[in-house]
Amino acid sequence: MKNVESALKKLWKGRCSITDIVNWEDDKGITKCCKRITAENVPCRISYKTYKRDRAGESKENVNELSREVRLITDKNISIKAGCRISVEQNGMKREFEAAGIPAVYSTHQEVMIVDREKES
Repeated sequence: MKNVESALKKLWKGRCSITDIVNWEDDKGITKCCKRITAENVPCRISYKTYKRDRAGESKENVNELSREVRLITDKNISIKAGCRISVEQNGMKREFEAAGIPAVYSTHQEVMIVDREKES
């Protein structure tokens, strides 16, 4: 299994930082929320997959109607929660994403669907 994990990690050419909303209790016992970087400079890979069909199975003829799936692949021990912000630098480009769900954790890595934050603005 170590050989598989080692080979997989050689494909991780990107680096990511994960920012999450964390709760903390102040001196008066009041719970507050703040954004906090929970992981920095983590090796990763962004994977893109484009579909000519939508989720209902209908064929998409127009290029503007293609759907794309974006997924972050990284170490299984990194905590990634749904909704956290993920900054990724890969192939000389830096992009901002948001975790679209909870990660699928495997024995060698984890994968989480992510949404491009630039398109949401």
